[in-house]
Amino acid sequence: MYKKNSALLNYFHQLFTLSPNTKTVIQPLRFVITGAFTVSIDLLILFLLYKLLNVNYLVAAAFGFLVGSLINYLISIRWVFINGKYRFQSLELTIFLLTSTVALLLNQLVIYVSVEKFSLPVIFSKGNSIVVVTVFNFLSKKFIVFKG
Repeated sequence: MYKKNSALLNYFHQLFTLSPNTKTVIQPLRFVITGAFTVSIDLLILFLLYKLLNVNYLVAAAFGFLVGSLINYLISIRWVFINGKYRFQSLELTIFLLTSTVALLLNQLVIYVSVEKFSLPVIFSKGNSIVVVTVFNFLSKKFIVFKG
């Protein structure tokens, strides 16, 4: 029993330690936690701009996505991925922004198609885009932007 509890405590310690971790289970879980946090910021901005300030839904979605992506980068380099794949952090940030631009285009496309072609509500459409973009983001960040 003690050994089982010790293993569980070790797992949680690895999960919540500040340094990045490339373990198969820990890193994707950290990515999901980080993503859930930054998606909530993204959704909050989308809601505030679209519903309260009557900003066009695509403009509101893009702004929320960009703010969420920047916060995601800052958390990712401290907690999720090991940065340093590139010699200069400015190059890493540039590549991160390029992959985020592709993710933004995917985000906008899924939202647009969901709203305009399928007449789904904007917030539900954003949910559709989260599914598509999350997979792209994890794979691009893990294999293109950061070390492991």
